[in-house]
Amino acid sequence: MFKRRCPYCHEKIQREAKVCRFCGREIEPLPSFGGTPWIWLLFGFVGAFLGAGAMIGYQVLKERRIWSGQEKLSLPSKTSRELEEQLMDF
Repeated sequence: MFKRRCPYCHEKIQREAKVCRFCGREIEPLPSFGGTPWIWLLFGFVGAFLGAGAMIGYQVLKERRIWSGQEKLSLPSKTSRELEEQLMDF
């Protein structure tokens, strides 16, 4: 079970304690998180992995289509010589 320290005598007490068993003073209860933050972290990691997997899968399939000839590789419309001549004109 989780422990916490009494704010008055600094002894270890139960997390849910309302009164310190050592000094007898009343203690304010700790705010409870309800146990849901870990679920949101889990959903975030799962979503990130699924998104990354989908992007990687899309790129792999795209590369396979290019290599198999089903999809044409987009090349620049001008050749390198034409681009060099155009730069030399400036």
